[in-house]
Amino acid sequence: MKRVQDIEVNLCPSIHKSPKLDSSTFYQPPEEISNSDGDLSKLPNDEYQVMLGFLDPQDKKNLKLASRTCEYRVMTLDKSMRQWKIYFSDEDTKSNLDQIITLMKAKSRHILKGTFDLIQLSVDFGSSNDHTKLLLVDNVINHWNDTIHDLSIHISGNEFFLTNPCLRINNLQYLDITHDIFWNNNNNVPNGKDDFSMIASTFIERHSDNLEALQLNGPFEIEISADLKLKHFSACSVSEKTVRSILKNSNHCLESFIWMNEFNYPSRLSFNFPGVLQEFSAVSIPSDQAVSVISASAQTLRCLSVNFLEFGISDESLAILAATSLQLEKFDWACSPYSILTTVLETSRTTLKELSVAACDTEISNIPDNLQLEVLRGFEVSGALMASLIISAKETLVELDIDVLAYHPDLGNNRIVQSSSLYFAYYPWISRANTL
Repeated sequence: MKRVQDIEVNLCPSIHKSPKLDSSTFYQPPEEISNSDGDLSKLPNDEYQVMLGFLDPQDKKNLKLASRTCEYRVMTLDKSMRQWKIYFSDEDTKSNLDQIITLMKAKSRHILKGTFDLIQLSVDFGSSNDHTKLLLVDNVINHWNDTIHDLSIHISGNEFFLTNPCLRINNLQYLDITHDIFWNNNNNVPNGKDDFSMIASTFIERHSDNLEALQLNGPFEIEISADLKLKHFSACSVSEKTVRSILKNSNHCLESFIWMNEFNYPSRLSFNFPGVLQEFSAVSIPSDQAVSVISASAQTLRCLSVNFLEFGISDESLAILAATSLQLEKFDWACSPYSILTTVLETSRTTLKELSVAACDTEISNIPDNLQLEVLRGFEVSGALMASLIISAKETLVELDIDVLAYHPDLGNNRIVQSSSLYFAYYPWISRANTL
């Protein structure tokens, strides 16, 4: 007899061949089902998990059908079996309704089996904002509430049910909110901007004590007063007010920050990080704004990425960056002010181990000497720049991956001392590889 279990293959596609035993999530099966799997009940949890690591997804699903205890242990010990990913189509209403029916049947079965609370749901509602989708979102959130760990949702200004004081998803950890105007490039949405931002702000603040990752996309004007527990924050084309508010309330715990596609800010951020931020990625924002974050988090920042920064960097910001004592371990630079590249290399000369440079066809002469790089990558970069970097790091360089525009003669008399991995994507280099 075909069971709902057969349909769940579409709900949990992510499979980990060697799942990690998480003792904090394992619960002893109820006594009435603990002896229903025969000799398998004698297998300790560690050995049971090792066995699961050798099974393909379908075999694990078949094992779940063997008995209630097998299902309980498989879902508890194998993370992939309790993590379901659901995506609702933007266009196919029938498919969405079919998924709702499947979820209803799955919920009923897992409640009866005692495994419903083990499920970790990842839901992406897509971008459609018609009334059917609103009802669908309301249905899933209210019926699967505390099983939802990861939620992606578009705000059209009509999702007022998200502001219900009684609505709380206690296990929500990852939240991705997109502004409908941003997604559809629609400037004629009848709802005011206050509705978009009010709905998003209320929902974020209500989950402030359990959210670990937040991604905002679009022109939200969000003001948060509650203390946030965020470890990861990504802001794409949101207002400066929103960035300030989120960072101010999470700066004691924020570990990574991605800031992209925003420009024309009137001022630099005026507050300091208390020594937690470890990773910062800046994409298409003003160089002065990027420097303000870099300098404020200099003591703890270990990974930095700057790509396509807007405008030229001011003398004041460049002086601040030069005076900042960075201890970067990884640095990615692409199509940004050259002065940021050379200054960061100078300030992180002794700690930087991995460098990636892209989209630079200009020779840069003031590369610092004696870089301690172990890994160097270059894509669409001038031969002169790559030659300078290779020569500077030749004593420590281990891995080289380059796609250069031209061979540079300065490399002819230099040899990489410790090189164990060389990759040249531009074929004329191959005949010269033995000179490195």
